[in-house]
Amino acid sequence: QSLYLFELGLAATLLNPRGLDNLLGVWFGASANLADLVDWQPLILLEVGGRVFALSIVLLLIVLRHSREPVPFSDGLLLTVFTLAAIAQQRSIQWYAPVFGYVMAPHIASIWARHRERRTSFEADPDPADGSLPEGRSWTYSLLCLLFIWVAFSLSGLSRPLLGGRPRVDAEVYGRKLPIALAARLQQEPPSGQLFNPHPWGDWLQHQQPELQIFAGSRVENLPRRVWQDYKQVAAAQAGWERILDRYRVTHLIADRQQQSRLVGLMRSEPEWEVRYEDGQAVLFGRARPATTRREASSGTDVSDAAEGSVRDASDGSDRSQPSAASATAA
Repeated sequence: QSLYLFELGLAATLLNPRGLDNLLGVWFGASANLADLVDWQPLILLEVGGRVFALSIVLLLIVLRHSREPVPFSDGLLLTVFTLAAIAQQRSIQWYAPVFGYVMAPHIASIWARHRERRTSFEADPDPADGSLPEGRSWTYSLLCLLFIWVAFSLSGLSRPLLGGRPRVDAEVYGRKLPIALAARLQQEPPSGQLFNPHPWGDWLQHQQPELQIFAGSRVENLPRRVWQDYKQVAAAQAGWERILDRYRVTHLIADRQQQSRLVGLMRSEPEWEVRYEDGQAVLFGRARPATTRREASSGTDVSDAAEGSVRDASDGSDRSQPSAASATAA
């Protein structure tokens, strides 16, 4: 029966527009582009996520040592699979955590039950005739739990529609890592032409302004390999980044002031570019004059046309739910 449920669950994952590619992409990476992202790289024990993972393994060994509950084969297999997945890819920790809690719960309950047996020495009728609580029991813990739940709810943003108060601003709803002020600026004056942007911001910017021609979004696996390499070269301000912007006929560029400080500094010194908007998080550059198309001396072909053709070919079979990866990079 367990094997049947496993096969049924595995078949259910195939009910998506990309079919088997989604399942293979989760475990092996559907694109070489993903290997460049931190989330898809192996776990590093010296980092925060690695230390938390190591601490969970130590806690697991201690709990299993003191628990009297047997470890079912299914729990052991489940924990082993997701432990190996977390070691292979940092992003898998988000799946390892609930599995870890699921496996640990019965053993923690067993240890707690033994602890209560040692501390309780009363004998009580499990079903008193007068309907009162057994001796040694009290509503105090239940009332305290309800009090904590109410305090947490009243302090959270979820209580504001019910209890009143100041509505949450966008930064509190969506997080402060997103360029909310920049998105509001782009809604007022949307830039025309091809936009180069940090790929973690691409989906958010296009969601706020669907007409934007973003360069890349979160689905970097849908980008042609050459386009992704060009993106990394520009984002890191490596040699030749100016020619890449000309090749894709980029008219506007958004840079993250913290993550792309080198690019921001070089863009400020370029006479072809000028600052159109700036805040503490992002800088928007626009061309002061039209870009000149550069040609490869060896082949005599227009590089921008070749790159545009490669993106167009890739977009024919891409997922329509990710417009940034399919069409945003085309000039």
